[in-house]
Amino acid sequence: MAGHFVLGISGNLANRLERSGMMSNIFHQDVVLDQKSRMARDSGLRGDQLANRDNLPPHQYILINSRTEINHLPDDLIDLFERNASIPSGMGLKSLCPQADRAWDNGKKLEALQIQINRGDVSIEVYFIGGYSI
Repeated sequence: MAGHFVLGISGNLANRLERSGMMSNIFHQDVVLDQKSRMARDSGLRGDQLANRDNLPPHQYILINSRTEINHLPDDLIDLFERNASIPSGMGLKSLCPQADRAWDNGKKLEALQIQINRGDVSIEVYFIGGYSI
């Protein structure tokens, strides 16, 4: 599984966003959180090409269904959404629809999220909750 977005180090922000969706089970539970898995995560977030997602550390997804209306998210939360030009291919993230992609490229993160939600269910990868790795 892959997300449309990645939520960066978040303190309690993942908990706040979860109110708009539901939290998945933990993926990659069999991967040890060690230097190798952290390097895979950090490399992908930098936009480096990962051969596959197998070495990514344990993570969860916030799943937001297509009927959810997101009118406002606090700036400190939406600012933590990551998806630079090279992350989708580096991390293997799901593609955004063209309209959401344009909004994202124009710095309109909240608009991009809502457009993508209007197209279908959205998943957001979460590697940290409460400031701690999952």
